Amino acid sequence: MDKMKFSQKCNYALRVMLDLSTFYHYRRAHISDLAERRDIPPKFLGQILLLLKKKGLVKSKKGPSGGYTLKRPPSEIMVGEVIRVVEKSFFSEDPDSADTQKESRDYSKHGFYGLLRGIDEAVHSVIDHISFEDIRKREAERYAQDTAGNTFVI
Repeated sequence: MDKMKFSQKCNYALRVMLDLSTFYHYRRAHISDLAERRDIPPKFLGQILLLLKKKGLVKSKKGPSGGYTLKRPPSEIMVGEVIRVVEKSFFSEDPDSADTQKESRDYSKHGFYGLLRGIDEAVHSVIDHISFEDIRKREAERYAQDTAGNTFVI
């Protein structure tokens, strides 16, 4: 089965938002720490953080105690918000645009009328109901399962 794929930029944006969700209640994250923890090139990460900041998803503070943090609690930020910021081409255009109306007419000739709208609705029903808090919990559970039964000696 084929899988949907996001751009590398979107993958990085999702990773950084997850990292910021993990540390939301504790501290701000420096760009170098984010880059290292989530394996993201620092220059590219800077561009992504700027975009996320412009869209009101993250905030930053300068100085030695500065860094990045989420603008809202992770439970209030849905995965779909980040995907929409980064993956413009992933979502169909405005339903009232001339191109979308032409595409609908073309599909209706072949029995596919409403197919794209149905796909959009299905995708939205998933990504708009999963918060970064949900993803953070999944990651913590997976980590706990991966390390269950292992003894670490230092």
